[in-house]
Amino acid sequence: MYPQEDCKVYHTDIPFFFPAAPAAPTVVIEGRVAVHSIAASCYRTSPAAQEDAQPYVLCGAADSSDILYKFVPIKSFVALCGGVVSFKMGGNGILFPDGVYLGRSQFASDGVTAPLNTLITLSIFYTGGKNA
Repeated sequence: MYPQEDCKVYHTDIPFFFPAAPAAPTVVIEGRVAVHSIAASCYRTSPAAQEDAQPYVLCGAADSSDILYKFVPIKSFVALCGGVVSFKMGGNGILFPDGVYLGRSQFASDGVTAPLNTLITLSIFYTGGKNA
């Protein structure tokens, strides 16, 4: 049996409303949680969108520096197309002892450029805890 078979799901259609660092990330799942995978749908407006896509972060506390997992939701398709990107954690997932906090990076992946938000929807598959 795989943990994903018994997973709970946190889902949002408005991930772009979550705060960008240095603002504190928002709690989305309360309690002791193991995150097993993430599914993110995204779009691409230009070839540059892949390099300038905004990273999202899962933090272990309401502190933008307490990053336990960082991902960039972009699919390498032709211009103006997108798709679903899956991020699977190995083993029993990533443990978040005090809940999962979601936020966005203030910069693109290069750490300097202003980011382009490419995320449309976000689903987090987890065990333990409960949606906030």
